[in-house]
Amino acid sequence: MIEVSVFNFFNEIKQGAKNLDINEAYNIVNISGKICYVEGHKGLKLLSQELIVLSIKKGSISISGEGLSLRELYDDCIKIFGKIKSVEVKDESK
Repeated sequence: MIEVSVFNFFNEIKQGAKNLDINEAYNIVNISGKICYVEGHKGLKLLSQELIVLSIKKGSISISGEGLSLRELYDDCIKIFGKIKSVEVKDESK
């Protein structure tokens, strides 16, 4: 039997940053300004071709751009395609 080890990108980064408090409940990857992958969202607040807003545990994530579309949507993960112009996290816990 061949055993396969799965590499978890986010866990690897977190292990290298043990002195930082990075236990937030979300992760974001922007790939070349064309794909935005978000883990840990709590739902979709707004959806348009120019703006997608996601709820997170303590606020929201806004992705703005052109021609935005959902390619994958799961309980806590989402993949957005289009021309990503900005990604903004708003902390609404204060």
